[in-house]
Amino acid sequence: MVMMRTEKRGVGDSEGGPCSALDYQTELADHRQALEALKSSESVDPSRIVIFGASMGGNYAPLVALNQPVAGIVVWGAGARTWFERMLLFERNSRDLSGKPEPASNQEMKAVSSFLYAYLVEKKSPRQIAAADPKLGAVWSKLVGTEGELHYGRSLAFHQQAQEQDWAGAWAQARSPVLVVYGEYDWYESPASAEMIARIVNRGHPGRARFALIPKTDHHFESFASPEDAATGAGGRENSEPAVRAILSWLRTLPGGPYPP
Repeated sequence: MVMMRTEKRGVGDSEGGPCSALDYQTELADHRQALEALKSSESVDPSRIVIFGASMGGNYAPLVALNQPVAGIVVWGAGARTWFERMLLFERNSRDLSGKPEPASNQEMKAVSSFLYAYLVEKKSPRQIAAADPKLGAVWSKLVGTEGELHYGRSLAFHQQAQEQDWAGAWAQARSPVLVVYGEYDWYESPASAEMIARIVNRGHPGRARFALIPKTDHHFESFASPEDAATGAGGRENSEPAVRAILSWLRTLPGGPYPP
């Protein structure tokens, strides 16, 4: 087996960057270029390449695989819904799983949904939103992962371009077997959004996609006693083995095997 791991610019050993300035389209182009480099390697059979994407990588995966004769696609912690919907759910989960009273969460989410729509769909910056409506602009500091003009360490353009992507449409064009692996306590992504990937692929090609639920596991391959513990990180332990077993078992079903045990 040959493995190529691609890192975002400015992350790990990757040159360029900083990652905080990288937008979605540029990163997508980098991943596509990496696949082309892998296919051209003398050590690789291009007909047996399997793409694996975790978290946001799982949203890149169908776009990288588009019109490419890859042997399979595996995703972890990813979904087919829009970025606006995912971010909205993430904000809701962060409040519900932290024990915040539901009435207060509902009031907060009304403002959060309005802000996210202006930010992601209408492509307004936090400063522009605040200039037009200071009360709505104050929501920026209440979102998870905001610091200055960055959101989860990424640029505003990254998130706004992510909202433009047609992940569901890309999955509908998948021509390779697909495995969707999802941790039961993953509050970053919706189980319905993850299952949607398999449903979209199987609608056009019954049996081509498989959905695997990994019990009591979060977005980062850690096991927890409850969803609330997973949200706060209390008492978690690294346990990637169930997900690895599911992936290896699926790999052995692919045409062109055998793949390694």
